[in-house]
Amino acid sequence: MRPDNRKTDYEKMLIIKEYCETDIDRRKIIEKYKLRGNSLIMNWIRTFVDPNAKRLIDMKGRKIELPAVSGANESLEHENRRLRRELELARLRIEGLEIMIDIAENELKIPIRKKPGAKQ
Repeated sequence: MRPDNRKTDYEKMLIIKEYCETDIDRRKIIEKYKLRGNSLIMNWIRTFVDPNAKRLIDMKGRKIELPAVSGANESLEHENRRLRRELELARLRIEGLEIMIDIAENELKIPIRKKPGAKQ
């Protein structure tokens, strides 16, 4: 089984940023990050930077200027807000279920919760 050396989108963007902002050769970047294939960085650039990046970066190593990696931070903040909303909804759901259990135990005399010290 081969080791899993897949990169996250954030890691890919950092590698692209390093490639475009420094004078390091593409082969050295591939060796440094143990990437597979010579065209991988170019594919990432087309995916993350510009679909027409073929014209902006050629095989001779002419570089483009990349925008800051703030897009990754924005997506992380968006994910954080989404997860906080989900957590709040889950807490409200739990509170509602606990109220239902209390009502069922008090009014309907149905033992639902496990009593402390009960034998298992």
